[in-house]
Amino acid sequence: MLQLLENNPEHFEKHSLIEKGISTYSSINFSKTLLQCDELINSVVWESLDELIKKLDSRENFKKTGINKSRISTCWCSKYDKNSVVSCHNHSDVTPHSQNFIIINNEQYRSTFSMIYIVNDENEKNQTEFLEPSMLGNNVSSSAETRFKTCDVDEIGEGTVLIFPSNLYHQVNPIPKSGRIIMSFNIISTFD
Repeated sequence: MLQLLENNPEHFEKHSLIEKGISTYSSINFSKTLLQCDELINSVVWESLDELIKKLDSRENFKKTGINKSRISTCWCSKYDKNSVVSCHNHSDVTPHSQNFIIINNEQYRSTFSMIYIVNDENEKNQTEFLEPSMLGNNVSSSAETRFKTCDVDEIGEGTVLIFPSNLYHQVNPIPKSGRIIMSFNIISTFD
């Protein structure tokens, strides 16, 4: 994967959310190239997603996901320099024209998950942070932000796949060392 990224520097450019870093987000051609890496896509995306859905659906006293099938709606890579940060955002608007769904082959797909695969990272701690801003609190007694800092989990690092709901806000705090490279995927799904 690193060789593919190094051999295609022309696909990387500045992105409005990344300070001191670059991304292939706008490169449709590079996204097509990534999607042709069958072994990588199968192990990183489909095996990881299948494992997650199996765990979610096996929980007692919880509603099943009802996910019938899924597909990748967008994918890209990002490279970070020293002190790179990514602004707080979510991926819930991954369908065209701000619709809640998209029709493909007469089937209705909805945004479900986003994934981050940490391809390369020499930093001691991962700097992705997930949060629910206080303005999104579920009740009046909950006014503080809910935060999960991946830097607090030693096992999260190079080779890790993070899967989260597409509408979950997240950001990247300052990266101490340059060279962090991630692949990101947005997943859309049909439901039973």
